[in-house]
Amino acid sequence: MTWKTWCVDQDYMSRQLVARVCTMSCSDFGAYCLKKCCHMGNHVSGCGKVRRACKRNYDDRFLFNLSSYIEPLKSERGDIGDVMGIQTGFKCHDNRARKIILNSSLITDRHSLDMNGSLQLYHGLTSEYCLDTFECNGKIEVAASTCILIVPANHSKLIFTLLSISVMFLIITLVVHCSISEFRNLHGFNLISYISSLLLGYLGLARAQYGFIPDINVCTAMGYCIYFGFMSAFMWVNVLCFDIWWKMSHMQSVQRSMNRSSWIKFIKYSLYAWGMSVCFTLTTFLLDIYPLSPILDAEMGKGRCWFGARLIISNQTSNGTTLSSQARSTNISMTSVQTSISNSSVPATSPSTEKKEE
Repeated sequence: MTWKTWCVDQDYMSRQLVARVCTMSCSDFGAYCLKKCCHMGNHVSGCGKVRRACKRNYDDRFLFNLSSYIEPLKSERGDIGDVMGIQTGFKCHDNRARKIILNSSLITDRHSLDMNGSLQLYHGLTSEYCLDTFECNGKIEVAASTCILIVPANHSKLIFTLLSISVMFLIITLVVHCSISEFRNLHGFNLISYISSLLLGYLGLARAQYGFIPDINVCTAMGYCIYFGFMSAFMWVNVLCFDIWWKMSHMQSVQRSMNRSSWIKFIKYSLYAWGMSVCFTLTTFLLDIYPLSPILDAEMGKGRCWFGARLIISNQTSNGTTLSSQARSTNISMTSVQTSISNSSVPATSPSTEKKEE
């Protein structure tokens, strides 16, 4: 198919020439699609209290050089940079969110592109992002910008305070039940096991709310401890309910001490409660390592010491998606572009292309 709307331009990463055409869906042509904050030939200027704005590039320092993002992907797909789709413009879908520039020197800001053109963040995957050249206080670098919901610090402190109060009373309850001999019966041991499980979950939650944990392995382990604690607490509630129903249905009185039959029953209850909790935790762990689908991927420890929040947002069409086919020399031929984007629909006309053709 012959493209009537096209132009020759300088590559966004070097002085090479590229052929540019416009389309509303770059993924239809086998192109690697990603997002740019400003239009081609522009960069983002301003930082801190200075309002950021798109400004025209005035020298090669502002080239949109994506080498640091594209090179790691070439081990899986060597031709990934040959045909590129660039969506221009970026807006947060949530009006409450704010745009931030990611600083790769920080652990929580480390990011990379995946093979589908989404941005892999510390806490998960998102398609709500843009890349561009940023100019800040004389420093020029290509970085990513994404949306984030800022949680007030006092909100986290309030949750930590309330969780700490709960932990304190759970510890008091546990000490009382372990100290008084009247509670050392089957129902008492079931209750002690339930309180211990709940205490484990609340301790983990309180620590997670207290402050950031830089070690992702420690954070992940804590997430699984919290999960195991709450799952076992749920199982022990199940045991308590069953035990109460069994005693009432068989008109049995509460025993003041443990005998041989009570110990056997408690061992059975423990095998059920702790065993089921281990099975659920192990299943979650295996699905986290070998996810059968994105929905079943727990992403434990990514961004928070609990289940990671996948930030995949449905792709929405953006005006002016630009396809760039890399030229191997300054003598660019239209044939190479047609080979990459054949069997396509009629492209939308862009102002920059019209001006070039005139």
